[in-house]
Amino acid sequence: MDTNQQFRKRLGELFRSQNLAALSTHHAGQPYASLVAFYAADDLKHIYFVTPKTTRKFANLTADNRVAVMVNSSTNQASDLHQAISVTAVGKAKEVGGSDKDLILG
Repeated sequence: MDTNQQFRKRLGELFRSQNLAALSTHHAGQPYASLVAFYAADDLKHIYFVTPKTTRKFANLTADNRVAVMVNSSTNQASDLHQAISVTAVGKAKEVGGSDKDLILG
């Protein structure tokens, strides 16, 4: 297995083992972090999360769709300093609707 395949395998394992991620947005020059439940697509190209339209994170994403999402395997133990892994994905968020939404939530 080449290095890229090993990395993708480990990344997939991390995403499947965790239910929560830190979502970073911003508004008016101020950073904002939110804890979100997430799902990563099998191809690792998309990360999905649900939020009501009444939340600050939704307002921030509507104003500027640039995001960072951090997933980590820490368990709040001293051993995390040497054993936990963390990955940050950066990209652009968009609202999913219609048949795409049904397919993802299905």
